[in-house]
Amino acid sequence: MAKKGKREALSVSRLINEVLVAQLSIPFRQIVNDTTFSKYTGSKRPDLLISEFEYDGTNDDQYIKNLVAYAEAKDDCKVDDKDWKDALNQGKIKAPKLGLPYFIVTNCKTTYFYNAKTLKQLTLNGNPIREFQTIDEISLKWLSIQYKSEFLLYASSSDNGTWNMTGFFEHTKIDIPSKKEQDDIVTRYEKLEKRIELITSIEKHYQDLLQREIA
Repeated sequence: MAKKGKREALSVSRLINEVLVAQLSIPFRQIVNDTTFSKYTGSKRPDLLISEFEYDGTNDDQYIKNLVAYAEAKDDCKVDDKDWKDALNQGKIKAPKLGLPYFIVTNCKTTYFYNAKTLKQLTLNGNPIREFQTIDEISLKWLSIQYKSEFLLYASSSDNGTWNMTGFFEHTKIDIPSKKEQDDIVTRYEKLEKRIELITSIEKHYQDLLQREIA
């Protein structure tokens, strides 16, 4: 058992360094392996977490609230065998506590993405997601810009006016363009945001001048 745990730790370490860091260029400090976040998952440790923020051991809330992905890793197992199904059960329990509508199961060679509520495999443009590379294909900034109106519409149509991430992804069809197209949209949007901020600032300045003249 100890030997298996040691081998699994080595496989996960290689996955982090050779795939997530070396291939996908995910900053190493944004990846956390086998660490307890008791406020969220109690004594159950998520095997692998990736966030938009670095983890320094003290910023648990910031790190967890900005998660991009959570994975359960099982070394030397096969899809749908006993160990794989155990990872599925772990993911179904932990993902909602981490605020994620999906999770990943990997044996460090084969990787599947699952809906945390239904345990159905996730698809990208109609095809099952089979690798961590997919994480790098989706810009969260693009997602928030492109589907902002859908987010608001879904929230306004809910019973209590809240936005439920799991429910949203179950009821909304998302077409994902190439990463370059996503980045182009984000760049154009950010330029527009800056222009709006400048116009708002100028307008406020003139309003202040006008108020002084009237006074």
